Amino acid sequence: MSGEDCVYFMARAEAELDLAQRAEHPKAVEAHYLLAQSYLDRLYGDVSLVESEGRAN
Repeated sequence: MSGEDCVYFMARAEAELDLAQRAEHPKAVEAHYLLAQSYLDRLYGDVSLVESEGRAN
């Protein structure tokens, strides 16, 4: 992934987190957090899979 891609995905994740914090409807909050997680997964991989595999050992 290029440096520009990393900057873009981080900026989008931060924007979604900001929107989640300002949203009033619970479904909107959830949607923004899911989008932020998706952008962070693009940057760092799916951390939940790594964590669950680590616990199984």
